[in-house]
Amino acid sequence: MNRPLMRDIVGFLAGGLLAALLSCVVFLIFFPLPPPKPTDHTREALALLVLVNFFCGGFTGRRAFSADFLSQLLVSVGGSFAVMVLLCVLASLDLVETARMIGLASAGILPSAAVLFLFGQRFPLKPESYEL
Repeated sequence: MNRPLMRDIVGFLAGGLLAALLSCVVFLIFFPLPPPKPTDHTREALALLVLVNFFCGGFTGRRAFSADFLSQLLVSVGGSFAVMVLLCVLASLDLVETARMIGLASAGILPSAAVLFLFGQRFPLKPESYEL
């Protein structure tokens, strides 16, 4: 397996896990899980937030781990927020609920991207020497 592909896989998994974990922790701080009852959908909201943040954080983390400049993350981070807004609109959330979900997603995606960008700078991809 070549090194850039391995770096992308590690960046995706690390970014996804970190984003999902951070968003889950922040969600549970602000919205403790109540006892299960049919009218409460807190558990479903948490599960969807973690799932979406895993993929958004993964794609952002993959890019952040290989980026040379912060400006290279704009498309990935912007795309992640666009996906979150689209999912909130499709779920018919009102403006307050959408703002909460975007805030919770930000608590996972942005720190994940920052950490992986810093790790990418600390451990840069070494250019391979080509022998003729």
